[in-house]
Amino acid sequence: MNKKQIELIEFWNKSPKPPMNVLVSHENEQHISASSCTSESIPSCILDEPVNEIVIISSESPCSSSNILDNHDMSFSIQQENSNKSQLNKKSSTIVRRKYLSAWEKQPDAMYKTYVFDQLGERRENFLSWLYFKDNAMRCSLCEKHGKENIWCTVGNQIFQLYKIKEHKHKSEVHRHAEETELKISARTQPTWIETRAKQISKQEQAVQNLILASIHICRQYQSLNSLEQLCVLLEKLGVQLLPSQISGVNYRNNDVALSFLQHVAYYLHEELIEKIKSSPAIGWMMDESTSRTVEKSCIVYVRYLENYHPKTAYYTLLDMEGDGTAANIVETISSVWRKDDLDPVNSCWFACDNASTFTGINEGVVAKLRRHFQIDWLETNTCAAHSFCLVGNRASWTIDLKSGKPVIIAAVSKLETTIGKIYNYFGRSSTRQQMLKEWQNFLDMPELKFKRIYDIRWSSIRGNQALLAALQQNASDPVSSNGDRGSAKELFQYVLNDEFLFLLHFHYDLHECALGPITKLMQFDKLSYYSLMKEIKEKKNLISQWISKSTPTWGPALADYIKTTEKRKYGAFKIDLSDRQELAKECSAHIERLLIELDKRFAPSRLLESMTILFDPIYLIEHKKDVDSPDYGRPELDFIRNKYKDFPGLDTDAVRSEWETLKPSLLTGDTTVESDFFN
Repeated sequence: MNKKQIELIEFWNKSPKPPMNVLVSHENEQHISASSCTSESIPSCILDEPVNEIVIISSESPCSSSNILDNHDMSFSIQQENSNKSQLNKKSSTIVRRKYLSAWEKQPDAMYKTYVFDQLGERRENFLSWLYFKDNAMRCSLCEKHGKENIWCTVGNQIFQLYKIKEHKHKSEVHRHAEETELKISARTQPTWIETRAKQISKQEQAVQNLILASIHICRQYQSLNSLEQLCVLLEKLGVQLLPSQISGVNYRNNDVALSFLQHVAYYLHEELIEKIKSSPAIGWMMDESTSRTVEKSCIVYVRYLENYHPKTAYYTLLDMEGDGTAANIVETISSVWRKDDLDPVNSCWFACDNASTFTGINEGVVAKLRRHFQIDWLETNTCAAHSFCLVGNRASWTIDLKSGKPVIIAAVSKLETTIGKIYNYFGRSSTRQQMLKEWQNFLDMPELKFKRIYDIRWSSIRGNQALLAALQQNASDPVSSNGDRGSAKELFQYVLNDEFLFLLHFHYDLHECALGPITKLMQFDKLSYYSLMKEIKEKKNLISQWISKSTPTWGPALADYIKTTEKRKYGAFKIDLSDRQELAKECSAHIERLLIELDKRFAPSRLLESMTILFDPIYLIEHKKDVDSPDYGRPELDFIRNKYKDFPGLDTDAVRSEWETLKPSLLTGDTTVESDFFN
């Protein structure tokens, strides 16, 4: 029994019986709870470090001090003391330190080695403490000295335990680097040539990177590359590291160097993209032929690929058609680019383009030629919906001339467009006329938009605009105006106050607002699915078909209201001469028929897209949840897809069928979280 144990036992005998099982001691005191009925429970160990304040919490039942004295044997062996230590560790005790000890700063683990030089220049080792206490937290002066950011440099470590100091000393990589830096700096050793060269190269690389970023910034801002020099001067004044303006007579701040930088970056990005394309199991291409300002034929190409099972779209290249925009030249040019990049388009499954016959021709289009040239029969065409819809509206206004056999614009449509154009030209070229129109609008308190905004945005706002007619009538009889102005106003007034013009204007307004407008707005969504688009088109086709389904057409609300309000040959405050409205009705019915034909032609159903819709489109699955319960749901569509891609490289058609059967139960429970990115 050592002296410390005897003092603890004597102190325990003199103290009154504790009322609680947990005792909190004051400073420089050590208390132990009566947690057992034998003297073996008294800790017989010497603390490894000085303690100011300790709390010992035990879950054992207490007993009196007399029992301790009765069972205590003064001749404990070393073996019994070791047994007491292990028994104390097994008990549910928790030691919580509440104060920082300045003695920790003298521990070996709180020291770091450095070098000092005496007056004779001899180097000597010196050990200093990196540990110090500030703002109720332990901190590391060495990490702070060398800019190594960690918790010991910011908020400090507030867990006052010796093992935390040891962890920071031996396990922290940041602290280890700080110690290495301290030794290098304090030793005053000459760095090796390799270290010096690495530092210089890193500085030069950083300067080149800054120049490249400056060139990229100019390109993004659509500025001339000649402005690189001015930008570099500004960057140097802001403290950005750049190369000198001239190195060995070479200028790195002119437009030629900026172009070289951009070409280097583009080459690197292109090589990175090629590796991603090669690793993708399936790819798709998108091409769009355009004419630049120099009237040179070009074709921009985008690629869609899979990266970690996520679809990505990236710019691929710009094809120089050299003035030849034929399908044969497009195929030859893109094939040469693929050969240069060592790409095999055999895993290409989709080809997106506009609806021009150059790409979509059945036998001589780009897609047809690619199928034959690379033997990829599974290549599917996906035309641009917006471009196709634009062609629908345009082609509905044309017909075939019986004499020449060539397409010509419908006379009524041409006359309507001519009148609208004259209105824009009349008011758009004169601020005085615009002001007069505005005054008439304010006087009549009409809800229409200002005409300047009408000119920029909506031609359909001309419909029902009484202020327009009033302004034209005033100009036609204004004695102050010149004869030419009065004649122009009178002629335009007669064009506008014309039953044929107003009839067709209201008809096209209804056609746009009720049918074509909603489809146009729907196409503005990036994640528009094939099912949603075709469903909307089908609904609008049924709507306008009902207008002409009967012998007496049922027109839209605007035209129906115009026909009713002009029965007494009055259009607002103006008299109007009615035209042959039966002929006008026939003309409108013919326009709707042409429109329906173009919709069927440009938006023909796709068996492949319909099959994918039935299998994977969440909206379709939710709306047809009852059909999904059928045991054979989706099998015909899946067989069609498997048959189409049976020769696709790397595709196991049997595994596809098994995966579909595995996926189907989740569809039955409504867990339809499959993305429909293949529609876009």
